Amino acid sequence: MKIRGVKGMNDLLPTENPAWAWVEERFREVFGRYGYSEVRTPIVEETALFARSIGDSTDIVGKEMYTFGDRSGKKSLSLRPEGTAGAVRAYIEHSWSGREPVAKWWYMGPMYRYERVQAGRYRQFHQAGAEIFGVADPAIDAELLVMLDYLFREVFSLPGVELRLNSLGDAEARPAYLAALREVMSPHREALCADCQRRLETNPLRLLDCKVPTCQPLVEGAPTLDAYLGDEARAHFEAVKGLLDAAGVAYTLSPRLVRGLDYYNRTCFEFVSGDLGAQNAVCGGGRYDGLVKTLGGPDVPAIGFGLGLERLVSLVSEAAPSAPAPALVMISAGDDESFQRCFRLTDALRRAGVSVDLDLRRGSVRSQMKRADKSGATYALVIGERELEEGEAALKPLRGEGEGRPVRLELEALVAALGEGAA
Repeated sequence: MKIRGVKGMNDLLPTENPAWAWVEERFREVFGRYGYSEVRTPIVEETALFARSIGDSTDIVGKEMYTFGDRSGKKSLSLRPEGTAGAVRAYIEHSWSGREPVAKWWYMGPMYRYERVQAGRYRQFHQAGAEIFGVADPAIDAELLVMLDYLFREVFSLPGVELRLNSLGDAEARPAYLAALREVMSPHREALCADCQRRLETNPLRLLDCKVPTCQPLVEGAPTLDAYLGDEARAHFEAVKGLLDAAGVAYTLSPRLVRGLDYYNRTCFEFVSGDLGAQNAVCGGGRYDGLVKTLGGPDVPAIGFGLGLERLVSLVSEAAPSAPAPALVMISAGDDESFQRCFRLTDALRRAGVSVDLDLRRGSVRSQMKRADKSGATYALVIGERELEEGEAALKPLRGEGEGRPVRLELEALVAALGEGAA
């Protein structure tokens, strides 16, 4: 019986990985420039971590997590559905606040949610994300958004990506807003989708994020959060907007923008692209000032984001490389004795920093030269009986300057000559 991959968990083949590697390298470079350090947390965490951080009433915890018991039968474990909770757990467990008053962390890796599979949304998906602990000033919100705007517009050349911005206020003011939201939406209960009927009781804020077409006109009549912001939250949000204006970062105010996780407060945001269809969010995040304390740590403010790599890679596919870089040199052997010499030479060149491919299919020199040209290699090197006797071989340029005009090199000097060229 043929065994197939799990639905929604996709292979990334060699033809796809160059684009992924290119995107990941850009993230590493920019994160480093902005002072972030990489953290790697486990794929599996205790289920309680996500229930306490994301919220029992969210769709993620209630319906989407991959949850199972460990071998001892004493603990419930889950594959991570997002990256923030694990980063906060690591921050608390390793007492990081005692080491650094401000911590800027970034991460990249797979996440898991049991969702309906569709374009840009899979059950194993990959995120790049960052978390900043220890800064309450709105300047850090603005700095994070400026970095993301720079990534999208200049590093990835995506001028069509749009920043949407909102404030969720503080926890103290939230109950009054939720009560008003329930009051306005309750008369429409029967017209809401089944998920929103449940959310109306358990998590009414999520009504604003429903994508079901029949729910959206009803939500348009709901009150917005901006009327319920306290003085501090309002001042914080105004400061964020002022800094973005000063930095020349464009944004659209979205008073019904919410995040799907319970821990967010104050600034929340999304970057969206019209080139992605219905699932148009590329990146989202915001403040979560109370989460570290909720999970047993110190009362430390924090902000972060998660960015979907599948969607980003699809947007930059034209700019990113689509194939692995070809070898600099393809080495071909004329006979068995020559092959042993070529085998040793190939290893020596690789150790000297040269990208080399040895034609293991052998065959005639003519067929090997055809394969060398097709491979995309810059040079072909053929070593046969005559080359061994004379102690020299012809390095033939296959493309570029000098194409087709072989250069004679002493075999003993090949590693030094080609190694210098690679450097």
